[in-house]
Amino acid sequence: ADAELGEFFRVALGGRYEESKQKTETSVTVIPDSRQLFPTLQEDFFLPAVTVTWIPTGNFQLRAGYSETLTRPQFRELTAVRFSDPDIDLSYIGNPFLENSSIKNYDARAEWYFGRGEFATIGVFYKDLEKPIEDVVRTSGNDTYISFLNAPSAELFGAEVEFEKNFPLDEVLGDAWYGTDLVFKTNYTWSDSQVSNDGDVTIANVSGQGTAAAIVDAINFIDDGSAMVGQSEHLFNLQFGLADADSGFQGTFLVNYASDRILYRGEGTGSGPLPSVYEDVPLTFDLVINQELDLFGIGA
Repeated sequence: ADAELGEFFRVALGGRYEESKQKTETSVTVIPDSRQLFPTLQEDFFLPAVTVTWIPTGNFQLRAGYSETLTRPQFRELTAVRFSDPDIDLSYIGNPFLENSSIKNYDARAEWYFGRGEFATIGVFYKDLEKPIEDVVRTSGNDTYISFLNAPSAELFGAEVEFEKNFPLDEVLGDAWYGTDLVFKTNYTWSDSQVSNDGDVTIANVSGQGTAAAIVDAINFIDDGSAMVGQSEHLFNLQFGLADADSGFQGTFLVNYASDRILYRGEGTGSGPLPSVYEDVPLTFDLVINQELDLFGIGA
């Protein structure tokens, strides 16, 4: 439902009902023609969402929203078989005892639209996560691999700014540049995440005789208040280039930056986790050129 409340307010309400079932089974190595069937991951969810918008003027608005979402484990995370990532030369073994993660999302945003496809926004957000799925280093004898677990809970909060504007070049360089725009887009996000180790985690111990669940105190694998796996504190993106509507040409230069982040949690021990593995994310530069063509009378 989407309704206007008077001249300046707008409310959108919605909800989604989902039911899912995930079932896995694997072969048992040392027992010929045998299979191990794991508990079915089956749940149903109702996921509400609401957004309230205040529009004091025609091109400016303040928006606040709440929604609930979920994350299901992928089959490669849920299945207790070994697979390899050739890009990084590491082995993975899934955890068939993973559970779905539920997320409560809160956000507020100020938006200023000053032209078609041109805007500036600033926003804040907060996420409350129950049982987020995280990557963790596991060892068995001399074997080291990556597996997965549900952390008890986590919080994520931050702020973001975004700006997009087109600058007509004929206003600066003369009529010869009529129809050509300098396109400028940028956004920056700062975020902080904290994972709680208040509770238990279920890990999968895999052997030739099958896979067994082990319930251990989360303090063995997670430092309380540590950042979420894969979450950078700083994210920055920049795009600028030329766009010519008449010729169909567009050339864009892109810069992407992310600060370092946890790639895998360290192996759990009886006295706490070993140090996490961090990823020093490379700064990337890309150049993308698009040109519309007319081949045999067919635009492409």
